[in-house]
Amino acid sequence: MQLKILLFNPGVGGLLAGVTIFIVCFVTACINLRPDTYRFEARGPGSFEPGLARYIRLVEIILGLGTGSIVVLASSSILRSGGQLPGAYGSPLVLLATSVICMVSFIALLIYYYEESLHDANFYTHHKIRLVTALGFAGLLCFASGYIWLGFALVRH
Repeated sequence: MQLKILLFNPGVGGLLAGVTIFIVCFVTACINLRPDTYRFEARGPGSFEPGLARYIRLVEIILGLGTGSIVVLASSSILRSGGQLPGAYGSPLVLLATSVICMVSFIALLIYYYEESLHDANFYTHHKIRLVTALGFAGLLCFASGYIWLGFALVRH
């Protein structure tokens, strides 16, 4: 009975969608990324840093759009509806929040793994690249799905 009540709370659908997206991305990464030794700087010292800068910029854009959308929609809805956010916005907002968590984890782990690989060339294993890849793509897919879901929720409401 309580599980049924929990599943129908606003936001639970978004959380389940985010977890499912991450699992699918991780399984896909496990299938496609074979055990091997991976190098950040395959073309020599400093060759990864331009790519890292592009990843950081992409994450900055997604974080700005995702968190900005959550704050603006939540605050404007709460002000207009007497302090209560419509339940239809719960799941897409949670999915956007999941994208923020995935993207922050992606960039934090990518930078950490890069720094560690500068000291130990064998540090970046296939398990680590699978996790980073899954977090990055899950963040992108959660972001896109959250925005589409939010668009439908706004039109319906």
